[in-house]
Amino acid sequence: LCWQLAVGCFFITILVAVYLQLGQNQQSTLPQFSKTDKENILLFEVYWGENNEFVSILDAGLNASPDVERFATSYSYSPFMSGWKEYIIDQRGDTLMISSMRLNQQQFEFLNIPLLMGEWARQEDEVVADPDFLERHHLELGNQITIVEHYFRYNDQGGSEEVYRDHAYTITGVVDCRMTDFNHNVTGSLDPDPGIFTFSPNNSIYWVKCRPGTVEKVKQLSNDALENAGLQMDLNFDTLKHNIDRQFEGISQFIPIFWLFCFIALSIALLGIYSAITVDTTFRRKEMAIRKINGAKAHHIALLFARLYIRLLVIAAAIAFPLAYLLIDGIVTNSFLTTFNHGFGFYLGIFLLVAAFVTMTVGVQIWRISRIEPASVVKSE
Repeated sequence: LCWQLAVGCFFITILVAVYLQLGQNQQSTLPQFSKTDKENILLFEVYWGENNEFVSILDAGLNASPDVERFATSYSYSPFMSGWKEYIIDQRGDTLMISSMRLNQQQFEFLNIPLLMGEWARQEDEVVADPDFLERHHLELGNQITIVEHYFRYNDQGGSEEVYRDHAYTITGVVDCRMTDFNHNVTGSLDPDPGIFTFSPNNSIYWVKCRPGTVEKVKQLSNDALENAGLQMDLNFDTLKHNIDRQFEGISQFIPIFWLFCFIALSIALLGIYSAITVDTTFRRKEMAIRKINGAKAHHIALLFARLYIRLLVIAAAIAFPLAYLLIDGIVTNSFLTTFNHGFGFYLGIFLLVAAFVTMTVGVQIWRISRIEPASVVKSE
């Protein structure tokens, strides 16, 4: 019974940890938006090359709609983190690693990120940087840097080849933003290096902040713009909350498995406990009657039976919680920059939850044995 209960405690702990970490991911990714905001921010892609008239009709409709608070266009569905790139400071020829992201002024304003000094990047050869980037590398507004982008591509023979492509940029402004302001859950145990934000002229992803409860109306407005432009295509709508959840499918895909293991392990443990308490109370009825005749109170008898299951629960927790802690600390803590608080309060809550299941299983039988009438028991024996 102890081992069965330990397995049940372990899987319940992991399942609760997964749910709490997913909630932490939602909270710390784009933290400037609340959960309600994320549920009401609509994302969809528009193919600019197909019909500029549609874009004009759509923008006019969104601007005029009372259901839309504001909107912006972006290069990506997920302005969280882009890949690492190399950069070279022209004046010194140093080669270092940075992080780079494509965002324009409209997207910064949509995300409530202010410009601290200088001007927004308005051309493809201009960038804005975060303050740490300038401080770490002793740069100032107006300085030039050259990004060396390194990637692989397929050649005509079907093989892959390395490509190095230079991009020269001028730093025009400083924004009150760090890379981790977009996503606190970057994979890896270290904070990403300071970075730059390049101007993106071709933004096909719409970010529309709808008023609460009006998401479906805004979807219909966008589809009406398609119809008015004479286009036959589907807009694939998504919400920011759902989009963030999809970033962590690697965690959420294990939830059904943990639910199954929790159900099986707890069911076996609780059925075993129920069988044990039933047999125990049945065969010890005469003993309990004699104890009551000798002055034992109902709570004394209840404690006599409960003591065994309290010990089982404590031993099971002592086995399960260290193992669960090692797993959570090894996977979650090393994979995310911000994690849920899995300290003493977390494990105490799990212990009380499992204790509640055990109490409901044995409580009725213990209550019955503690309320027996000694005379009737002795007479029947």
